[in-house]
Amino acid sequence: MTAIAPLPSSTSASAFRPRNGAILTTGILFGIIGLMLGGSGAMTMVQTLMMSQLAKTDPKAMSEFGGMQDMMWTASIVNLVIYGGLGLLFIAVAYGCFAGRRWSRPFALTLAWGWIYMGVTMFLSLAVMMGGMRDMMSGIMESAAKTSPQAPPMPAMDGFFTIIMVIYFVMIVLFMIVLPAVIVWLQWGAEVRLTLESRDPVPRWTDRQPAPLLGMAIAAALFGLCSLPYLFMMGSSFLKPFLPEGPLKHFWIVVPFVWAYIAWGSYRRQLAAWILALGLLAAGTWIGVHTIQRIDWADAFSQMGIPGMEPGDLAKWMESLFQPTRMLVMMVGSILPLLGYLIWVLRYFRRVEL
Repeated sequence: MTAIAPLPSSTSASAFRPRNGAILTTGILFGIIGLMLGGSGAMTMVQTLMMSQLAKTDPKAMSEFGGMQDMMWTASIVNLVIYGGLGLLFIAVAYGCFAGRRWSRPFALTLAWGWIYMGVTMFLSLAVMMGGMRDMMSGIMESAAKTSPQAPPMPAMDGFFTIIMVIYFVMIVLFMIVLPAVIVWLQWGAEVRLTLESRDPVPRWTDRQPAPLLGMAIAAALFGLCSLPYLFMMGSSFLKPFLPEGPLKHFWIVVPFVWAYIAWGSYRRQLAAWILALGLLAAGTWIGVHTIQRIDWADAFSQMGIPGMEPGDLAKWMESLFQPTRMLVMMVGSILPLLGYLIWVLRYFRRVEL
């Protein structure tokens, strides 16, 4: 097998300043977050199991829980697979940092940049949805007050909602934007790369392609893995109302495999992979907008069987929350960064010669 030549660098290997402290700190952060993600996935399973056991002691609670049992178990399994898988990946990256493996840096940067993207998207979505969320919370509190007239009076909605929103925004900024930005800062620069190469002198598969292309391949592989659990949810009451009608509902069956090819093709610099990624992004956007516009929320909540709430009231609040203008702003805000990234990495792709 031909040896992989290390990437050229303007920084001399004999003149760089080792960044072992930054690499170690990155590993600690990834290890802590990985354990938290794995614990979150496991806790949803434990919570659902405990609720099912407690419901057996009360016939009324058991009848209410029975309507939601399918939805809760499905959501718990999906959370376990996704959060547990991400937790294992974060722990693996932490190990790579502790052991000084050169492949850990591309993974750390890809996960951190994706983490920042998720944080910015969540911040934008929360800002756009604030008005609808306030109306929804007001409606829920009014319904609770009507059904329980003997309960103590509810706190003032304005102050209560403001406190909740401030806490949400602060948490998103700190843990979804600032924390991954610190990881990017710790891993940035040629000195970190040269430190890892000096500790792990054997070239790895991550040295064959430039970092932006590796990021796309890693991200596509993660998208494929995260979409796998939904193959087993196609017939569940939780997901059925959100699936497109007609033959389009079978589109989701091929999504994990398309992402798998995009990951492999991106690593091989195949232009077809880039075109498929762009097409999948456009198709997902169109299906998402179309689904929100056509969904019958009352029927969806009736199928889910949420106890203690009237499907009509829930449908009215969801229709107010997902107004077309809000959805358009959210979709544009989330799609533009991905589209910009695809345009940026296009220069690394080449046509496959037959």
